[in-house]
Amino acid sequence: MPRVFLSHNSKDKAIVKKVGEYLTRCLLKVWLDDSEMPGGAHLSSEITKGIHGSNYFLPFISNNYCKSDWCFTELRKASNE
Repeated sequence: MPRVFLSHNSKDKAIVKKVGEYLTRCLLKVWLDDSEMPGGAHLSSEITKGIHGSNYFLPFISNNYCKSDWCFTELRKASNE
């Protein structure tokens, strides 16, 4: 089953969750931090694993995303694959 990493700014979480639910209904596996990150996990390494373990990287580009250094870090990690 293809896996999609949903890259987003946390301020956009509501719409990202709705899209994630839709993609799941379409039989795609979704990587979303809320559901994939175990408690106490090291944020950077878990997200890197999520990106590298996914077939697709879907960035939710918004004003919030464009203001986030972390979002651009995720984008760079995905593009370096």
